[in-house]
Amino acid sequence: MTTVAEGLLPDYETLASVVERRAAERPDQAWVVDADSGREFTFAELLDACRRIAALLEQHGVGPGDRVAVLSENSLEEAVLHVAVMRYGVVLCPVNTTVGEKNLEHVLATVAPRLVFVNAGHTVHEQLAALPDGVSRVEYGAHDDAFFVPDAAGLAPTDRVLDVDRRDRSLVIFTSGTTGTPKGVVHTFESYFYMGWAGAELNDLRPDDRILEFRALTWLSPQGLSLAATLLAGATLVLARTFSRSRYFAWVVDHRITVAVSVPTAINMLLAEPVEFSGADHPHLRHLTSSTAALSLERQLEFEARYGVEILTMYGMSEAGWMAGNRAGHRRLGTVGFPTASQRLRIEVEGRAVPPGSEGEIVTGGPQAAWGYVVRPGVEEPLEDREAIHTGDLGVVEDGYLTIVGRAKDIIIRGGVNIAPAEINEALCKHPAIRDAATVGVLDPIYGEEVVSFVSLREPTSAADLLKHCASVVSAYKLPREIVVVEDLPYTDRGKVRLDDLRTLYSERQSEEVST
Repeated sequence: MTTVAEGLLPDYETLASVVERRAAERPDQAWVVDADSGREFTFAELLDACRRIAALLEQHGVGPGDRVAVLSENSLEEAVLHVAVMRYGVVLCPVNTTVGEKNLEHVLATVAPRLVFVNAGHTVHEQLAALPDGVSRVEYGAHDDAFFVPDAAGLAPTDRVLDVDRRDRSLVIFTSGTTGTPKGVVHTFESYFYMGWAGAELNDLRPDDRILEFRALTWLSPQGLSLAATLLAGATLVLARTFSRSRYFAWVVDHRITVAVSVPTAINMLLAEPVEFSGADHPHLRHLTSSTAALSLERQLEFEARYGVEILTMYGMSEAGWMAGNRAGHRRLGTVGFPTASQRLRIEVEGRAVPPGSEGEIVTGGPQAAWGYVVRPGVEEPLEDREAIHTGDLGVVEDGYLTIVGRAKDIIIRGGVNIAPAEINEALCKHPAIRDAATVGVLDPIYGEEVVSFVSLREPTSAADLLKHCASVVSAYKLPREIVVVEDLPYTDRGKVRLDDLRTLYSERQSEEVST
């Protein structure tokens, strides 16, 4: 459906060139700002830090193809290290220190880094007491009067960077999706550049923009939408350690944010316990973004009515980068917008592209595509076809706008009829008592699968009332056999519902009922 628009894409540029150009053009402008303390790195300070880190990496013998892990939670220093490592020309492996000891050991064993940066203030030290031979460990602290990496403080800064090809590996991002052990997605310098460009284009970022980000920089989404995008646009990144319902809009006001990144979970929290804020009083805030998981149209409209701020829904994937998004002045409610110019996006059924208005699997490719995966220590596996990445998502394109129907693997087949959980979730969320909803298929001896929905509530109501409501908006054959009320839906750290956990919960409920 959509081809890469060559005339719209900028020429590839190395990260070293981007950083040097920004430092020359806007040396005193803040590139990254701590949302709480106001501490910052200017573009000139970023370049200086990159030169010092380059000298340190050179001293430790880090060379082409080597991987460097950065262990931290969101911080100014982590953001700078991410840029410095990739600018030097080696592979960055950001690792979330909250993943748990087992997954941390798995990630480090899988990437086999040559050097590991560790925040001196983190208890993760105990888990890294013994690193394999040949792996260097470097501690870093806070950016204050002294340079934040003590081991680099006494080294002469160097402009040397490695001679790398645009298709060389630049980044390994671990993503666990909704189930299983984290897997490492490998990106190139080229794909990282075009992800950042897509992020800047989606938000129409300009040098005077200030974008608020609270998601972990160990995710690919904020790497492209916020970190790389602000570098390429010459804009400012305001970075929070994590989401805070009480401080979110205070950050927007204090830092005069123009674009505020968000996710459905955060939006739902701001609706469940509203705070004082009106977009009319702060016109500098152009819009919020919403991605990572589906945001129901009802919640979107409710949020916009309550807070007076427009939400732009967007769509991306670790293997494919930013695929589509609504743009200011060109959005269509209920869709995730139209594809980014760097994507060859189409809808396919059984391997064949289908015409507009037809439902099928979303397939894409282009310069944002990942190289492949790190599957185990020393073993990488390329994508089968970087021009045909099968997302596993079902969608339909009408008038150029993409609507996500659901996940192919999550489709419920009841008596031979396909039922999309997303449609049922959307219907349930129209009920004023429902805060959030998720629907799964469970085994059934007659129909093969049956429909079961799980909901969390804002206010008390009965399952019978919810079923009656659902019957008024969806066809009878799609009605849930049962609606289970839970205190909260189980989410991954990336805001996606753990559907397998819901199936397990339902199975346990059934077992308890049988035993009693």
